[in-house]
Amino acid sequence: MRKFQLHHPWTHAGDDVPELRQTICRFELQIGDVSLTQNEDIFSQTISNSVVVSAYPLAYWFAASWWRLVSEPLPPRSARPPTSWRMAHEMGAANSGYVWPQVLFATDGESMQVWAVPSRGSRDQSVRYLNGLAAPATFTMQDFEVEIESFINAVIARLDATGVAETETSLRSLWAEVMAERADPETTLARRCEAELGYDPDECPEEVLLAAIRLKDRIGEAALSELAPVYGKSGGTDSIAELGKLIECKGISGRPDLPRISSRTNKGAAPWERAVADARQLRKELHASGDHIDTNVLCEVLGVRREEIDHYASDSRSRAGIVVPHGNRHVSLVPRKRHPRSRRFELARFIGDLLYVHSNTDTWLASTDLSTNRQKYQRAFAAEFLCPIEKLQGFLDDDFSDDNLEDAADHFEISPATVTSLLANNNLLYREFGASGLPYVLS
Repeated sequence: MRKFQLHHPWTHAGDDVPELRQTICRFELQIGDVSLTQNEDIFSQTISNSVVVSAYPLAYWFAASWWRLVSEPLPPRSARPPTSWRMAHEMGAANSGYVWPQVLFATDGESMQVWAVPSRGSRDQSVRYLNGLAAPATFTMQDFEVEIESFINAVIARLDATGVAETETSLRSLWAEVMAERADPETTLARRCEAELGYDPDECPEEVLLAAIRLKDRIGEAALSELAPVYGKSGGTDSIAELGKLIECKGISGRPDLPRISSRTNKGAAPWERAVADARQLRKELHASGDHIDTNVLCEVLGVRREEIDHYASDSRSRAGIVVPHGNRHVSLVPRKRHPRSRRFELARFIGDLLYVHSNTDTWLASTDLSTNRQKYQRAFAAEFLCPIEKLQGFLDDDFSDDNLEDAADHFEISPATVTSLLANNNLLYREFGASGLPYVLS
């Protein structure tokens, strides 16, 4: 993981309102050894790693967006983020007349992820930012929170030192409120729940928030954190009633029977690294040394009947698949995929999720299109379990033609997209990231 740093030595410039004028600084945002604020001053035609801005609007934006930044993941890739999501996650929303770098923050539940692109070629603005990130950078949530806290507190201390009076809507008041909320477990839960549902503090309808908290008591906080962003406001609905219907669906009865495995990766490893190691270890424990994993094996591990899997009619409107615990290791599977290959992959994801929660069959499982740490683990596990990269390479024999990739998908009974993704993730096939690997186009 890369180090995240905000540098802001104070300077003097301008004649703006006091809170802006007294917090003018030479601001630098650094991720590892990359300065995301390296810029060309269009007027002076000079290049610098820092930019002269007021720290006040950025500190205010971090404080106002705090709960959504630390709680709310990227929306599913199939849904373009709404304006309210972008205002809480894109640095440009700090605005106040300053030109900010195009930087996007989003948590995956365990780490903070950062995307960035350089400024476009337009000369209409006074500053042109030169650096971006080819792929998202990650760092711990603790590193993010500590650095942002330090930055906000430094801005408040500067206001105090220069005698800027407090107003009703000041950064000082806002940050004191956030700190008080963080100190109270009940309020913290409510704020996180609001953020996961896609709302700013106090903007979530009370009945929606209460319904979500009731669901949390039933399915657990971890499962709700995986499902709320899919069924909340950012997922395209203003209610979690649809989620309530999902958890009442009649599923497929099962009794998972996973062999005990011991992961060989350290806790700091990326989710895909842990997933690949676990998939290989589970294959070994199941004595599955061949290329192909039969669907019957997936059913046996999950303790479900193959005919029920084949004939189960999923709700095409469902945005998630879930596994509902019933005690004594009995569960109900509610898959959402209909195509046989997609359902195979979903069953493998359920197996991966069981490993993710340490084979705890009393825990609700959730499979979604989000990019949280848990969902990334599931997808990586399912891909490696159904189609080990070494087996895939052996089958392809360095022939990456479209026809051969299709044959590989047929051989392993997975989608062509999964084959392509596996090869790209292992640097065996070029991946087209689009605009510098961004999850969507920043504008």
